Amino acid sequence: MAIWQRTIVLIPAQWVEDKNYSVEALYNADGYFDTACVWKQHQPNVQINKLLDNVLVRTESNTSDIKMWGNSSSNEITISVNDESIDEIVIRVDLRKDISNFCFSICQLAKKLQCFLFIPNKKLLIEPDIHLLMQNIQTLTTTNQKRKFK
Repeated sequence: MAIWQRTIVLIPAQWVEDKNYSVEALYNADGYFDTACVWKQHQPNVQINKLLDNVLVRTESNTSDIKMWGNSSSNEITISVNDESIDEIVIRVDLRKDISNFCFSICQLAKKLQCFLFIPNKKLLIEPDIHLLMQNIQTLTTTNQKRKFK
């Protein structure tokens, strides 16, 4: 990830609620986050590929377990899959550009998938709200905003 990109990870709302809005279960003893655990029981019931095709252009991946949209040096969405089940959905936002439309699309995507937005470098979960998202990816301060998914 480039210094001009911010990472956002989609986390199913049901998992967030089951964990009482805590992100600690996302981190191992070494401090690295792994979101595969959140998707095991919470696979989306929508055609995610079609949703993402409306956000960014699909791109080729070097491996069959990664699906990609966008460009790795700009805005990008990657889905890690294992036997056609989602393990992770990661979004990278290019801060060198006007991000308002992309952030709006991210929030709409998260709402359709019934997900919260997780910002790993802040250990922060937020609801899919464009103002919260833009505020929290453009600043370096950490806040802990726990709000219910609507």
